[in-house]
Amino acid sequence: MVKKLRFLLILCFILHSFLSFSQHFALGIDALHGAYKQFKPSIEGTVGNHFSVLLNYESGIFAQGISSDLISQSIVYELNGKAIMPSIRYYPFTKRRIAPKGLSVELYYRHFWFTETYNGDDFSVSRDPLFFFNPVQANVNTKGTATNVGLAIAYKFTLGPIVVEPLLGYGTYNGEWDSPNERNKIDPFFTEKNDLVLASRIEIKVGFYFPQIKRKNEIPFAKNKIVTSNETLDSNTSPANEIKLYIYRPKIPYEQQTNYDVKINDSLIVNIKSGTFEVITFNQAGEYIISAKVGGEKSIKAPLEAGKTYYLRCGVRAGLFTERPKFKFVKPVVGKTEIGYLKIE
Repeated sequence: MVKKLRFLLILCFILHSFLSFSQHFALGIDALHGAYKQFKPSIEGTVGNHFSVLLNYESGIFAQGISSDLISQSIVYELNGKAIMPSIRYYPFTKRRIAPKGLSVELYYRHFWFTETYNGDDFSVSRDPLFFFNPVQANVNTKGTATNVGLAIAYKFTLGPIVVEPLLGYGTYNGEWDSPNERNKIDPFFTEKNDLVLASRIEIKVGFYFPQIKRKNEIPFAKNKIVTSNETLDSNTSPANEIKLYIYRPKIPYEQQTNYDVKINDSLIVNIKSGTFEVITFNQAGEYIISAKVGGEKSIKAPLEAGKTYYLRCGVRAGLFTERPKFKFVKPVVGKTEIGYLKIE
């Protein structure tokens, strides 16, 4: 158990390094198969508004066979191994770039490494009439690999940072065993069931999702501040080395109401909704890239000076084939007036 936990921690560290481009990632474990001696952790990172990438690991006992008589039962067959499964998901109804939730469709590739053991009646000689009186015992121990490519449908429920996700999947399955092997001695009742078990997926994942861990000083924000009174809006200047940026979106009836993420230097700042605003505080002056994407992408360069307050009005511009975000810096008197009618995001 300690080795498995150590492996999970190392896996999380390595995968999070690769998923540093993702704004959020989710960590889960299959609780359903945990009761059947299988260890199946996974990590998922968002890519854009609707996609995510995952890496699953599996280890443990994938199948067992029991032989019984009137006196006792014993385990005569066991398929033990591990697997790595990368996959990609599409969330058709997810608009925000957060750890995805709701319905998803997943395309996956699973690669197994197996050890198969059998200590029961030798099936290769079981048809011999003398077998009933002189049963022959087989002792099979062989290794092999297998692949499984398939599609899965999942639905992710979230309660705060907690994730619960039932999943169903099925696909093609092909296996290759080391040569020579003695699999003909194994009762086919056990081996034939494996094809269905290894070609399908039935999981109930339980886990958590986390925001991206930013590199130190990647963006020199002091903190995000929530405005709680109109007194804060009455000043056009900030303390000597402080910069304030109000990001807001007026509620315009004829404009598209699509929500979208606003980024600064490729880091997610806020998911802006119609009729909301948020104020960001910087502790370092400089030129920043403000960007967003709604079908089309929009980005602007914003040279921010120490001690000043800026007002960025957001919206959506309708195009011929797709809509695009739009930005405009407005004068403080205009920004304060328009924000006065909005709610805090």
